[in-house]
Amino acid sequence: MTRPAITAAMKSCGFDVTSSAHGGLYFLENSVMAEFQPDGTASFIGVAPHRDLELTFQGVDLFKKHADEVFKLFETHEGETATDVDPHEHLFPKQIVTLWDPDTQYDLNAETMPVWGQIGIGNAQYMTDCAAL
Repeated sequence: MTRPAITAAMKSCGFDVTSSAHGGLYFLENSVMAEFQPDGTASFIGVAPHRDLELTFQGVDLFKKHADEVFKLFETHEGETATDVDPHEHLFPKQIVTLWDPDTQYDLNAETMPVWGQIGIGNAQYMTDCAAL
């Protein structure tokens, strides 16, 4: 999607741009962020837990599940066991899905179980950019 299309889609959900920095856009108290390629299309969208959001995958509300369960869900969908796992961040290359910073502070219910601080999805350009780092 393009920057205007993402802005319009978020606005239709009641979420205006809350900030923009380094060429990205941030919505809903910075809980949703989009990064863009030079041509203006999105290369990455990241979502953090927020009381006004539900993020589901395969019927699972990802911010209401323990971080380990969410990791296993994406690992199963990836089709292979993840190796070289950093406990604070992970990229599933086939799905181009990122998980970042599991902690109890992100548990919006009771702050008792670790949930991911951000779950993101990227495109092929995002993978190319990651490989260049």
